[in-house]
This record gives sequence, structure tokens and C-alpha cells, in this order.
Amino acid sequence: MTSTVSAAPPAVPPAVPGRTRALAGIALGYFMVLLDTTVLSVAEPDLARSFGGGVTGLQWTVTGYTLVFGAALLTAGSAADRYGAHRVFRVAVAAFGLGSLLSALAPSLWALVGLRAPGVPGALVAGAAVNFAMSGVLFVLPLLFQQALGLTPGQIGAALLPMTLPFAVNPLLTGRIVARSGPRPPVLAGLGLLAAGGVAFGAAVWAGASYPFLLAGLVATGFGVSFALPALATLIVTAAPEGTAGMAGGLLNAARQCGATIGVAVTGAFVTVGVPDQGHHGAAYALVMPAVVCAAAAVAVARRRAG
Repeated sequence: MTSTVSAAPPAVPPAVPGRTRALAGIALGYFMVLLDTTVLSVAEPDLARSFGGGVTGLQWTVTGYTLVFGAALLTAGSAADRYGAHRVFRVAVAAFGLGSLLSALAPSLWALVGLRAPGVPGALVAGAAVNFAMSGVLFVLPLLFQQALGLTPGQIGAALLPMTLPFAVNPLLTGRIVARSGPRPPVLAGLGLLAAGGVAFGAAVWAGASYPFLLAGLVATGFGVSFALPALATLIVTAAPEGTAGMAGGLLNAARQCGATIGVAVTGAFVTVGVPDQGHHGAAYALVMPAVVCAAAAVAVARRRAG
């Protein structure tokens, strides 16, 4: 006589209290970082008109933040490993809020600069390239929209939505791709889209095309960033030795912020404020530069895999 024993159903892992709140807090924190990196791009024409200072002042307004941000990230990653991510996160958010409030009250452009700046190889190259592309584009396009199309700051913000909306929604798809295929495919796809977006921008601006012809570049850039950055975070953290995830994440973010700083500096060299740019050819050159950088980074990532 035989008997059968039915298999017990798989145990359901207990819910972790506060997980939803923690995820919401992290998402809002990351939103603040993106907002503070991009918010001045929309206001560039108004800042130039209200405070003066030309392109150099505008560049420092953007890069002063990213430069100090990049320099502090390695220390922040180590602090998170040592003192706990929750504690470091709370202190950082409080400091961020205070700095933002003081920046809103800045009486001059250089005061604003001072308030915003108080104090695995392939993956790092890719992280720097992605932020070079995003920050360079976000520096040049608002100036172009204001000078060539006569858009107001509110209209400029709306015009950038085809690029910024994928930042919010596409990481969910990227996460699924990473879970199924690993982080490298979306990294390469993102870099390819960024390169294509830069070429589309440059061609449209050089030809004097209107806003609808820029949409392809905006959409490609938005999806390129949102494919590459989440996958890069997974790639660098999973490759880190045990106990050094915070340091590895800080290293990637440092590379990204350095890329952002260099991107604004390089693309800003091609554009002008208040000086006519016949045919806006300077802006076209500036928008092609991120395409070149991202194409080179894609080759570096692909060769790293082959090696």
C-alpha cells in the first residue's frame, strides 16, 4: 500500500513594514536630484536676463552643483556603508531642502552659484557619457527654444516633456529587461538611443527645422537615459565586492556628475547668450557632441564584454 503526500504550498514571505514608505521616500529623493539638476535649464533665459553674466555664469550655475555633488558622492557612499543608508538619507534631504530654500532667495547669479556649490571601468565611462548627453542637451535646448522659437519658460518646460516623461515611466520597463536579460543590453540600447538623439537634434537645428522635427531627438534622449541609468546602477552594484555597494554606487554617481559638469562646459562653448547665431550652427555642433560621446561609450561597453 502506498501513500502520497501532497507538497506544501510555497511559503509567502512576510511583508516588511515600511517598505512602501521607504520606496516612496527614495523615489521622491531621486526626483529631487533630477529636479535640481534640470530646473535651472528651463530658467536659463530668465537668469541671463535678470542677473546677467552670460554663458559663463550660466555654466557655473549648473556645474557648480554637479561638481560638488560628484566630489561628495564617494564620501557619501562610504558614510552610508558605515552609518546606515537611512540615517545618511535623512540628513542629506534636510540639507538639500535648506540649500534649495536659500538658493531661491539668492540676490545675484554668483550668489546662486555659491549656494548650489558650498563646499567597473566600462560602466563608469557609460555613466559619465549618459550624464554628459543629458546635461549638455538640457543646457543647450532651453537657450535654443528661447532664442530661435521665442518660447517662455513655461512653454520651454512643456516642450521638454517628451524627453523628461520617459525618465519617470520607462525605468519600470528597464527593470524588467534587467531581470530577464541582465543590465548590459539596456545600457547599450540606451547609449545607442542617446547617440541617435544627438544626431537628430544636430540635423534638425542645422536645417533650421521647427519644433516637431526635434521631437525624435527628445523622445530618443528620454528613453536613452531611462534605459541606461537604472541598468548601470545594477551593473556597478552587483559587480562590487561584498560590503562595498555604497562605495560602488557613489563611484558611479561621481562619474555621472563629472560627466554632467564636463557636458555643460563643452556644449556651452558652442552657444551664445544675447548674440545672434546665424543659422544656430553653434547649437547644432553642441547637440552633436553628446552623440559622439555616447557612441564612444557604447563601443567601450561592448568591447569590455568581448574582452
